[in-house]
Amino acid sequence: MLPLVSIIVACFNGARYIPGLAESLIPVVAESRGGCEVIFVDDGSTDSSAELARQHLLGVRVIQQPNRGGSAARNAGVLMARGEYLQLLDVDDTIEPEKLEVQAGTASSVRADVVYSDWRLVTVDDGRVVRTEIFAPAEAPCEMIEALLDGWWAPPVSYLFRRSAYLELGGCDETIKVWWDPDLYLRLALAGRAHVYAPGVLSTYYRYLDVKSLARRDLQANARERELILRKTVAALNEKDMLTSRRRKAAAKACFGVLRTAGIADPTWLEDMTRFIFELDPAFRPTGPAPYRALACALGLATAERLAVAIRAFRRPRAGDRRQEMEDRRPSQNLKN
Repeated sequence: MLPLVSIIVACFNGARYIPGLAESLIPVVAESRGGCEVIFVDDGSTDSSAELARQHLLGVRVIQQPNRGGSAARNAGVLMARGEYLQLLDVDDTIEPEKLEVQAGTASSVRADVVYSDWRLVTVDDGRVVRTEIFAPAEAPCEMIEALLDGWWAPPVSYLFRRSAYLELGGCDETIKVWWDPDLYLRLALAGRAHVYAPGVLSTYYRYLDVKSLARRDLQANARERELILRKTVAALNEKDMLTSRRRKAAAKACFGVLRTAGIADPTWLEDMTRFIFELDPAFRPTGPAPYRALACALGLATAERLAVAIRAFRRPRAGDRRQEMEDRRPSQNLKN
């Protein structure tokens, strides 16, 4: 029999997605044969999200709270959950009917705390699907901490978590507004919670080009949050004597990615980030266009990046080109937050 799984739906002004969510969850609930519960957390919505959830999601438990952010909404739902396992959803995510059975069965059979699977990314523009990408096999290419530091990522909808493991960590870090999911994955891995891969495309993650996500609203604040997570992870690995050479190289590469996409020209910050990169990997070599690499070699990485930021600002695209620019520069982590 399927262990009880708690489906936690975090929502802020997501009324337009709820009929699709309900259509997705009806066969999931039926397939589970009483082995799941649905908890809908309305995080201070100003639309009819809570009312529609009650109408469309039969048997749902609805929690309404002041707007505190997605991480706080997820934590509130988990505290109300009774299940052995957790399925975390954003209101526009969908999962396949067999997902809970496959992943909970895998978790039970190998005594895993974290199970993830293949997934599809559907990009939507003004209500029209413009691209569908299948990420399969989505198994991490190396051990999990190194893979996460190196930029590997799968969306939260593709995961199933053991509730006790989630709670022992204190849940999502509510101070992390955008990159809560890689932060959660890294903390679980650091705590020794194995991430187990179960093959099969079992979930769909939607990305809406007409909705400006938190990750795209403030690139500099976004970069500083990513930096915080990286520094925190490196410090924890160092303390545990787990900062291997491969992890150092992966962290240096990730920090360089932050530096290149932040658009921060502050020389103090650039020098500090550059120093951190070379402390992690003294043999680090920047990637990018040949002129950039030549500048970094001749003048130093911080100076090269400061000049690159100035040049990008001078060549700032017209408003009509913004969407394509964001597509071209899409980072590998979560953009929907």
